[in-house]
Amino acid sequence: MRKIKEVFRLRFELGLGQRAIARACSISQSTVHEYLKRAEAAKVPWPLPEGWDQERVAKVLLESHGPSSSFPNGSVLTFLLCMLSYNSIAI
Repeated sequence: MRKIKEVFRLRFELGLGQRAIARACSISQSTVHEYLKRAEAAKVPWPLPEGWDQERVAKVLLESHGPSSSFPNGSVLTFLLCMLSYNSIAI
């Protein structure tokens, strides 16, 4: 989940395509697509407002867009949000 902000940075600051972002972040292209689609739907600004950490960004993306077909019931994002609440776990 730490990679959401990096996905946004690579897209909006460097103008990279989804495949290049996926390779750079070691995530799937479909995950990059989903992050960007949810960000657009939530009208997430770039640069992110001050004080927006990974958890806040993930919460906005999950709440604004709701579950998607690629994340049934929001399961992946919900799981990652729960994992972020544990300080000893790095994702």
